[in-house]
Amino acid sequence: LGDGEKHAEEGDVVLANIAIKDMHDSLLYSNAFGAYQSAYRLTPIKNGGLNEALSLLYEGDSASFIVEGKRLDLDGITGEKKYNGKYAKYKMDIRLNRLFDPEQQEEERDKSDWIQDMEMNEQILLNNFLKEKQISQEQLLDGIYYLQHQEGEGHQIEGWETVLVHYQASFVNGVMFDDTYIFKDPLEFELGKPDQVIKGFMIGLKQMKVGGQASFVIPSQKAFGEEGSSTGIVPPYTTVVYDVELVGIK
Repeated sequence: LGDGEKHAEEGDVVLANIAIKDMHDSLLYSNAFGAYQSAYRLTPIKNGGLNEALSLLYEGDSASFIVEGKRLDLDGITGEKKYNGKYAKYKMDIRLNRLFDPEQQEEERDKSDWIQDMEMNEQILLNNFLKEKQISQEQLLDGIYYLQHQEGEGHQIEGWETVLVHYQASFVNGVMFDDTYIFKDPLEFELGKPDQVIKGFMIGLKQMKVGGQASFVIPSQKAFGEEGSSTGIVPPYTTVVYDVELVGIK
């Protein structure tokens, strides 16, 4: 048990380490490596899943839960699209490290303490990734790291055009959270239209020709920022990596 005086509730942001196992104790997911921890903003949902489990804890608490498979979107958590419906139950171990209620969030934003912690954590993980992959600062382009694998021989994007792309998206720890290749058709969208893709993705695409393949390493400033993704899959202050194929331009 921790020494916190208040349990987590709707509107709170919590920083937590989470491990999820099957009923035979085989590890399916964990964010408990290095300094990494996930940030969650609690919602009113009380369906016996992760959100409700977090709402039962106080700051500093560690607890284990048995969760029905239908109550936990493990595909959404891991980004691997292979777990949902596979297991009837899961074991879930959680340590709630920090808790910020809405008032504290405003106070901490003013002081920038918790933001600096998360920003520093992101920078450490990013630097380790760049070193491991031997990515240099020369590959930095308008705030993202652009790594060309195949140039392509087709048309290069010039402006407000409809593009067809395939991509796989992952975190710097290698965990994938999105993959268009599981569908037959590539993603189609109008480049430059607001709220279509994150800024870093658009920056990278504009360097590509049809048939080209490249990777974009996108820090949070050009990705999902301080709020994270609207789905909750990408936490705040998180670098993302996109492996991209420009299939066509209309």
